[in-house]
Amino acid sequence: MNYIGEKCFCCNKIFDKDDDVVVCPECGTPYHRECYMENKRCVNTELHKSGDPWKRSLSDAESEVSKDESGQIICRHCLCRNPAGTEKCTNCGMPLKELSDVQSEDTPDLSQFFSEFDAEQKYFGFNPDEDFDGARLEEVSSFVKTNTIYYLPLFKKMKDIGTKISFNIICLFFPQFYFANRKMWFMAIFALIFSLLMNVPSFISQIPDVIDYNISLYEKIGYAASDYGNLNAMYDAAKNFVDSNQKLINAASSLCTILNYAFKFIMCLFGNWYYYKFTIKSIKKIKNSNPKIPLNTALQSAGGTNAANIAITAVIYFVLYSAVIMIFYELSAII
Repeated sequence: MNYIGEKCFCCNKIFDKDDDVVVCPECGTPYHRECYMENKRCVNTELHKSGDPWKRSLSDAESEVSKDESGQIICRHCLCRNPAGTEKCTNCGMPLKELSDVQSEDTPDLSQFFSEFDAEQKYFGFNPDEDFDGARLEEVSSFVKTNTIYYLPLFKKMKDIGTKISFNIICLFFPQFYFANRKMWFMAIFALIFSLLMNVPSFISQIPDVIDYNISLYEKIGYAASDYGNLNAMYDAAKNFVDSNQKLINAASSLCTILNYAFKFIMCLFGNWYYYKFTIKSIKKIKNSNPKIPLNTALQSAGGTNAANIAITAVIYFVLYSAVIMIFYELSAII
């Protein structure tokens, strides 16, 4: 529920869109989270005695009139108070109507059934307080931070219809970089390791050529044969291993190539859904942790994108790749 414009029962301050609001589980009275934690209980004892639920200070009729006693215009969609003369709600971006513009009861307002997607609005015409599996749309927007014009309608579709499939072209080619950029480190490392493992047979088949190239390079530079004698031994061992297991390596390489393409295709179809679930889970975690900074700031800091994570992922991949090569060097020498 949207509590913008209502007053906290403890401090008597009006709630705005950035406030972290909690309600009494028995009567529904809203409080700032800090106020409720300070009192450790609901202080609206009259409602508890009468058994009545908390009600808005604005009736439906008053919200339709769209003005309060101070002359501020109240948005009929999210109940946010706006200064007189404001044309669009500062919270949800919906058009505001003065009292004289409100339609009469004899002429029903059907515009809500024919509203179009407006990319210029902050939440693109969606209700900022709409629930997304325990997170508000406004919170989702703050966490996603970038490219919300793509993700908000997509997440709403996933929530309303239950669909998990969409098309993410980046995940088709570089799923580990997409997940890292969106700060989904578990999925990024998983995709990176899976991609690395699927390339191991190909790495193994190319190791003799890599060693041979290094030997040729040393010869051109003018190193004595004794200086790269260990490389010759490694080359012979690696070549013998590859030659004796060529059919197995080729079969494993083909299988891993198919699995790698299948994995990337699955990430392409479900990558956005993984991001949706990650977004909702992260928002809940941040809200439950009761951050010391404003909730909106905490969400923006934890979410969004970070291009530096792509470089970090590339470095991790290179380190792991080098480790695989060195391990095979050692194993080939032992075998």
